[in-house]
Amino acid sequence: IMTLAEDGSEVEVLGLGISVIALNLAIYIAAPALIGFRIHKHFKNS
Repeated sequence: IMTLAEDGSEVEVLGLGISVIALNLAIYIAAPALIGFRIHKHFKNS
């Protein structure tokens, strides 16, 4: 993703960097937490 930024554009590189960090947070923190809450809710209701 970072190779998509133009060489001279610091703002574009910064924006892409922040978006990559946000994507990593969503994949490694938010998704497992959501799955965990759903599994916990499923077993709690059973």
